[in-house]
Amino acid sequence: MLLIAGIFTSQAMVVYQRRIGDLIRERWAPVLRAARDDKPYKLPFLPRSHLPQLLELWTQHRQLAQPEQGERLDILARNLNLERSVKSILQPSVLAMSEKPVWIQNMALSAVKWLNSHTLMRYVYDAADSSNLYVAVSACRCLIRLRASDYEQRVISLLFRFPQHSAYIATELSRTDVAEILHLMEPFIDDMPSNMATNFISLADKSTDKELLPMLVRRLEKTDEGREVAILVRTVGRIGDSSHRNLVTPYLQDHRYYVRTQAIKALGKIGNAQDIELLIPFLSDREWWLRYRAAKAIVRLLKQDGEAVENLRDSLEDTFAREILKHALTEMNWCLR
Repeated sequence: MLLIAGIFTSQAMVVYQRRIGDLIRERWAPVLRAARDDKPYKLPFLPRSHLPQLLELWTQHRQLAQPEQGERLDILARNLNLERSVKSILQPSVLAMSEKPVWIQNMALSAVKWLNSHTLMRYVYDAADSSNLYVAVSACRCLIRLRASDYEQRVISLLFRFPQHSAYIATELSRTDVAEILHLMEPFIDDMPSNMATNFISLADKSTDKELLPMLVRRLEKTDEGREVAILVRTVGRIGDSSHRNLVTPYLQDHRYYVRTQAIKALGKIGNAQDIELLIPFLSDREWWLRYRAAKAIVRLLKQDGEAVENLRDSLEDTFAREILKHALTEMNWCLR
C-alpha cells in the first residue's frame, strides 16, 4: 500500500507541476511579450511557489530577445525579484536533495548571466561544489561563460571529484569553449589515466582553433595510445598546415590500421605533390579503406586535375590501384557539382 501511495503521490506532483507551468505560460507569456516590445502590461497575481516556473519562462524569452528587448526583460526581472528565486533554488540544502539531473537548478544557472551575476556568484560557487554531478557541471559552465577569476580551479576540482564521469564532463564543458578547456587541462593530461586523457584530446575534433596546435603537437610527441594518436593525427591534418607534414608521415607505417588511415587522410590535406610517392603503395593495399583514403589524398594533392590523375593511372600496373584512383576522382568531382 505504501508503494502504491508513493507512486500515486509522485504522479500527482507531476500533474500538478505541469498544470502550474501551463497556468504560468497562459498568464505570463503575454506580459513578457509586452515587456519585450515596450508595450503596456498589467502584472497578474503571482504566488511565491510559482516563481521557478516564471523564471523558466522568463529565461526562455530572454534567450531569444534582441539586445534592446533583453534590457526591458531585465527590468521586469528586477521588478519581480527573480534574483531571489535563483538564490532559493541554488541553496546548498536544495542542491543536495537529488543525484539526478535537476532541470530547475540548471535553468536557474542559465538565468544568472542576465540577472545580477555579482550577487549570485556565491550561489554559483556553491553549485559548482555540489555533490550533484549534473548541477556541478552546469555551474562550471556558468563560471566559464562569466569568466570567473578562479573557474579553472573549479573545473579541475570537478574532474578529480568525478573521475569516472570525465567523458561526460569534458563533453558538457566543451560546449562552452573547447579551446579554453583543452588549454586549461594541458598541464594535467600527462598524469591522467589514458581513457580520461583521450576523452579530452577528442574534444579537439570539435575545434578549428589553430592556437591548439602547439599543445596537440606536444601531446603527439608524448603519447603512443592508439585512439589518442589517431585523433591527434586527424586533428593536426585538419587544422594544421604544410609545416606539420613531417609529424604525420611517420604514422604512415604505424602497425595500427586506424592510425595509418588517419595519417593518409591528414597527409592529403597538409602534404605536397612530393608526398604522392609515399601514398602510391597504399593504392595496392589489401584493405579497401586504406586504398580509398590513399586515392582521395592523391587526387586532392593533384588538385583534382583529371589529366594529372590519368597520367598517374597510366604509370601504374596494379588494376586495383588504377580503379580506385578513377573512383576517387569521379566521386570528388561529383561532390563539387
